Amino acid sequence: MDIPDQLPEKRKKRVRRLSEQAKNEGINFTKFGNECLEVYDVTFSQIQWRFEKLTEVYDDFHCVTSEALAIKSVEELQKPAADLALKCNGDINGAEILSEVESLKFQCSAILRLLNIEITRCNLEV
Repeated sequence: MDIPDQLPEKRKKRVRRLSEQAKNEGINFTKFGNECLEVYDVTFSQIQWRFEKLTEVYDDFHCVTSEALAIKSVEELQKPAADLALKCNGDINGAEILSEVESLKFQCSAILRLLNIEITRCNLEV
């Protein structure tokens, strides 16, 4: 095989040098670096906290995700819907959410069947 044994030389990085003015003013870059790390730490902590909160919301409402509606039976969806109603007692009526989840499951099933029919028809026409 004709593979060269030398790796191509990569572009060399330019080293940033302090200007004379910056040297004279005595800018403390280690302090700046530490402040940046603190900002990164706070930002990362906030992103992590928001991810955890969104995960909790997803877990609460997993009974109405497309995957749950497509795969699970109505009986399997009733417990998570009832749990959601208990958790949000003041905002969500338990009997109403159970009815709505059941209705949504059947509506999604009907829509998926229609989509599959249309996709099959379009594939046959091509």
